[in-house]
Amino acid sequence: MAIRALIATDGTHRPIDAAKASLALLAGEVELILVTVVGNAVPPVAYAGGLEGPGLGPQAFAVHDGQEHLAEEALASTSAELPAVAETEVIDRVDVGASICDAAVEHRADVIVMGGSDKGWFRRLFEGSVIHYVVDHATVPVLIIPVAHLHE
Repeated sequence: MAIRALIATDGTHRPIDAAKASLALLAGEVELILVTVVGNAVPPVAYAGGLEGPGLGPQAFAVHDGQEHLAEEALASTSAELPAVAETEVIDRVDVGASICDAAVEHRADVIVMGGSDKGWFRRLFEGSVIHYVVDHATVPVLIIPVAHLHE
C-alpha cells in the first residue's frame, strides 16, 4: 500500500525540493497530494454588504479570480516537477495552517511534508509560523526538510 504524502505548495522551489527529498526518505511507493492555500484570499461575497454596506465592483471579483488562477498555476508547476501526484486541490481559506491540517484529514494523508522556513525568530514572533501550527495541530506525522538540506 502506498504512503500518502500531503505537500502544501505555493509553486516555489522550497516545497518542490522538500517533496523530492521526501521521496528519497519515505520507504516504498508514495502518492503525493498537492494542496495550495489561497491564504489571503477572501471571497468577494464576504464583503458584499447588501443593505448594510456598499456593494462590490467587478474588480473585487477579478482580484479573487486572479489569486485562484495563480494557485492553479502553482499546483501545475509543482505537479510537473514530481512523479506520483495522485490529487491536487486549491483551498480558499484564510487560515493556512488549519487548512493544511484539515486537508491531511480529508485526503487521508499518512504524512505532511514541508520545507523548513528561513524566517528568523523576529519575523516568526510577529507573523507566526505555519510550520509550527501544523506540527502542533496535525493528526498525522509531519516531515520537515530543513532549509540547509534544500539548498544542497
